[in-house]
Amino acid sequence: NLSVSTPKSVMGFVPNSNGDSIELVSPWYNLTNYAYAFLQFSHICKVTGSDLCQIKYQELAMPGWKVIPTSSYQGNDPTAYAGAKFSQSSYSTWQPGDSLVTPTNTWWKEENFDITGEVSYAQVRFKFIIKKGTVLGSQFAYGWVIDNFKLLASMNQIKPPVVQFLSTSPVDTVYNT
Repeated sequence: NLSVSTPKSVMGFVPNSNGDSIELVSPWYNLTNYAYAFLQFSHICKVTGSDLCQIKYQELAMPGWKVIPTSSYQGNDPTAYAGAKFSQSSYSTWQPGDSLVTPTNTWWKEENFDITGEVSYAQVRFKFIIKKGTVLGSQFAYGWVIDNFKLLASMNQIKPPVVQFLSTSPVDTVYNT
């Protein structure tokens, strides 16, 4: 019943056995003609800090999976992706003190990654992975729910601009706009 947009989201449960994992793998995307790439998705990650929830990518031309680095993270809270992973501790909304609480639709967080340095000009796919840690009972946490997965690619810069005042706002009378 959790989703940002209908009909449904995708959910992964925390495995029962220590070290076991559950993976959601995307299809291959051809970015060979694109200099810039940006990954966006919404999620709720209700797993303990001992469990590992990561996003990895694989290039067709290179074997093996690589973790999307923290330097690519463009989300609202830089500490949310600390250690290149998510958990219930990423956001206070996810109630990190209670592993058994059930999430609601008000818990959704949108994440943004500028993955230009990792996947531009490549054929690539992505993997969302939950790996069970060694803490007993963590498999009873809700899991990782993902919705609105988007991969944006372009020959032009994609990263949204940030507007901020560098000095205090002017205080005076405005006669014309």
